[in-house]
Amino acid sequence: MKNLKNNKIINIKNLRSKLFLKANIYKLRADKAFVSMIALLLANVFLVIGLSIFGIAMREVILSSGARESLFAFYAADGGMECALYWDIHEDNFSNTAAPLSNINCSGQDVAVSFNQDCGANCSRNNFSLSYPSGACVQVDIYKLNDDDTLIKSFGQNTCDPNNKKRVERAWQVTY
Repeated sequence: MKNLKNNKIINIKNLRSKLFLKANIYKLRADKAFVSMIALLLANVFLVIGLSIFGIAMREVILSSGARESLFAFYAADGGMECALYWDIHEDNFSNTAAPLSNINCSGQDVAVSFNQDCGANCSRNNFSLSYPSGACVQVDIYKLNDDDTLIKSFGQNTCDPNNKKRVERAWQVTY
């Protein structure tokens, strides 16, 4: 066959080798299979190590979120305790014979204080509760005892929802 442009003769065998792919036969050597097996084994080892580190990290996240919720409850209890101490010591608002003089103001909230004498003859109990913008809340009980002693119990919760499974409660108690 003759090409008209270049006046070259094109051999049909050369033409077929350029147009069609040859199927090459490869022989699998044993040393190449061994390297593949080692690579697969190392990939599995690294996968197991990575999954272990991921599991540890997830447990740490769960623990740190629990500590954060515990702090919310602790700070709520502390805030309620500080409020009760202020209104008892500085304003003398709680007594063992009569209801509180007025509502109290804690954390920018006007709070009604309830009074009852359910703890004995010469004992009275005042209590109030607060809710914070973070969702935490606190219940504070002030006991005025017969010998002019005062007992304050402050129970802080990280959430006001009693049905929440992740509810945490921390408490303070002060006697003076």
